[in-house]
Amino acid sequence: MAHYENESGTCVKWVARAGAAPLNRSLFPKPSDPLFSGGRHDEPNGVEIMMVSVHIPKTGGTSFEKILRHLFKDGFYPDYDEFLLPEAKYRIEAQLQENPSKIKCIHGHFGARKYINYDADFVSWVRDPLERAASAYYYLRTEPSSYPPEFEPTWVRDAKAMSLEDYLLTTNHDTNRLDLSLNGLPIDEYAFLGVTEYFSQSISIFMRKFFGGKQVSIPRERVNFRRTAEKYEISASARREFERKNERDVEIYKKALELHRKAALQIAG
Repeated sequence: MAHYENESGTCVKWVARAGAAPLNRSLFPKPSDPLFSGGRHDEPNGVEIMMVSVHIPKTGGTSFEKILRHLFKDGFYPDYDEFLLPEAKYRIEAQLQENPSKIKCIHGHFGARKYINYDADFVSWVRDPLERAASAYYYLRTEPSSYPPEFEPTWVRDAKAMSLEDYLLTTNHDTNRLDLSLNGLPIDEYAFLGVTEYFSQSISIFMRKFFGGKQVSIPRERVNFRRTAEKYEISASARREFERKNERDVEIYKKALELHRKAALQIAG
């Protein structure tokens, strides 16, 4: 993996991992779910994106966004339109056609499949599935809604009306969200998977892998300061039921922890 800077500190083109087998992206179906819509289904011509960052809600993606903005500067491009405007799926593609050399990093709430045809480094963050879902629940309950009351989505109304356990166990609003967002690219093919519980250490791994160990300040954005315990309170039986219901996310998280430990040992060594 080549670093993203040369000696003068300017960005250079992404170079493929040495020895990495090329992905046969035709093996990945393109589902009709709106989360995944908008990606180009043909191989783009003359467009190279260095990095695609999949921001899974409540994993530290807002803090990571600030770091990416600092690193990529004018080459950073946010993509947070997908859930709101169906026509927004054409916006970034149009930008890529008009300015193929400008956009170097795309970051936002979208499924990995959206940009699967671009030969870029895919990165993301994961978090303990129950902690992530509980954090999303309390965020929906306490943060002002951006929707008019008559257009408030079901998941927002349910979060405000239900207990945490009822929300997690009787609805599917946040079920297997890690899998939903990361699906389309095998976990082992992600160039970087940060772990929210080890945020600072994960940032160090990220910076060493892509930017030669350059030091960056680590912001703390959208932290739930209302939480008083280390973990969200939920009964043991509800936790077991949640893990059964979110089996795919639990497996992804375990795999990410394993990859994180290996990367941390390499840095320590």
